Parts: sequence; structure tokens; C-alpha cells
Amino acid sequence: MHNDPLREQLKQLREDGYCVLRRAASADFVQPVLEQIEKRKEALIRAKVARMDLVLASGFFPIWNASPLWRTRELYKLRRPFEVAYGKSDLWVSLDRCGYKRPGIEEGKWLPIHWDDDPSRHDFSPIQGVLALTRSYAGEGEFFCIPEAYRLYRDAGKDKAIPALNEDRRNRVMVEMDAGDFLLFDYRLAHGTARNNGKSIRAVQYICYVPKGSQRERSRRERCWKFGAWRGRHYFPAYSVPDEQSPLLSDVGRRLLVGSNVG
Repeated sequence: MHNDPLREQLKQLREDGYCVLRRAASADFVQPVLEQIEKRKEALIRAKVARMDLVLASGFFPIWNASPLWRTRELYKLRRPFEVAYGKSDLWVSLDRCGYKRPGIEEGKWLPIHWDDDPSRHDFSPIQGVLALTRSYAGEGEFFCIPEAYRLYRDAGKDKAIPALNEDRRNRVMVEMDAGDFLLFDYRLAHGTARNNGKSIRAVQYICYVPKGSQRERSRRERCWKFGAWRGRHYFPAYSVPDEQSPLLSDVGRRLLVGSNVG
């Protein structure tokens, strides 16, 4: 019996808190997302959205519901690791944004070490997913993490892991990716992103899958989709500006949104 490469990679996820699925999405899926980001950026600038420079410098970009983003969310190569990890196939996909770091010392500031461990969020996923839309090698805003702190969190609890962060900063792991690579990491993995000192933008799409939820959450997700925005997470003025109003969803997209057809 041949070993399943994915299951072998998920062993690394359990052991180190992260793994990378190389070439999980082709340029046919990645490039349209990048083009949609640029299209929306130009529209927001033309609309003279307040504090737009702050939005662009934040490292996150307010786009979540455009059709190209749904095409990547529908990729089975991205969904299958979550099915294997959770042991179930009835999943919903996160309605999440993109990461966008322009190069430069001021605008490409690094994201400090932190945990994504807030289960009070509607879109919380025990396993996080990051699809690279551009390459991020050393010095280009790459992802970094501390596996040893993850293992302490996993085995002994978060309180035991906190003191290890400062001690292990010297041992952080820098994860380089090419466009189309898919990073998976456990919510207990302390992580961040380095400063982008490269010559090009560093862009990613956040894609997670979670087991199907309640009727209340189903209704909330459908309202978010119809409105075309990530409601309730308005960090900046641009987050209240509706995204594309009617993204084209396939049957798979509809199932990933709320588990059935929407109209």
C-alpha cells in the first residue's frame, strides 16, 4: 500500500504545528485573485475612502467575496486536508480577506508573534490556511513560527508556552513559499510575518474550512454573501464598502457557503 503524501504532511502539522502543500493552486486560480485585488484597490482609491493609506499599510486587504476568491475556495486540493484532519467532509469555508504587504521599511512592517486562538469568532478554525498569491522568500515578508512553543501549548497548555516565546525567538522557523503553495498551521502555533524588504508586493488569501454550523450561523453567512462584505469586522472604513455584489458561485461554492443553494 502506497503512503498517502497528504497524510504524511499532516503528520508534520501535528508534530510541528504547520506544513506546506506545494503547488496546491495553479496560476489559473492565483492570478485572477491578484488582478481582483488590484482592481478593488484602484476602485477604493478613486472613491477616496478615508484612511486608505492606513488600510494598505495594515498588511490586510478588504476583499472577501469576489468570484476569483470563490474559485480558489472551491479547490478540492485546499479543502481535502481539512476533511482528513477533521474526519468529515461536510464543511463550510471561511469568508475571509487577503493579506497584502507592499515593499518598504515603513509599509511592509512585520506582524509580531501571536496566536490565532479565539474560538469566540464566528469564522474560527482550529486549522488555519494561507494560500500564497506571490512568492515570499527570505526578506519578502515570509511567514515565521516557533514549533517548540506550539508543542508546549499542545502538551501542557498556553500558560506553559508563553514564557517559551522570548526564549525561542532565536530558533524561529522561516517558511518560504512560492505562488500557489498552501500553508496549513494549527491555531496553537505562535507565528508572525517578517518585514517585506523585497521589491514586490507579498499577497496571500486566507482560506479555512470548518465543520458545518448552526442555522443561526448559516443565516449570518448568507447575509454576508448577499451584502458582499465581511460584516462585523470593520477595522477600517474600507471594510464597510461592499465588495463585488453578486459573485458567481458554482454548486460547490453554494454548498461551501451554507450547505445548500442560495438565491
